[in-house]
Amino acid sequence: MMAPHALESTGWVIKDGVMVDATSGQPLSFEITVATPEDQRLALNYSDALKGIGVEGNVRYVDSSQYQQLRQTYDFDMIFNF
Repeated sequence: MMAPHALESTGWVIKDGVMVDATSGQPLSFEITVATPEDQRLALNYSDALKGIGVEGNVRYVDSSQYQQLRQTYDFDMIFNF
């Protein structure tokens, strides 16, 4: 798997099954914002796959107006939209 190796080359290490910053010990986590039930389902599957490499992807379901506001202000970690 290439992702863990790529992360390790930039200062991340797997410790007790969790990807953490080698210097600070902070876990690698981010929020995945979605606006539809279909995207939520896909994002949850993606989040489960991330756990396999020790990364925490927290899925946040918002209504369409919140979603548009977050997009316009770039106030998100990751937008999931298919």
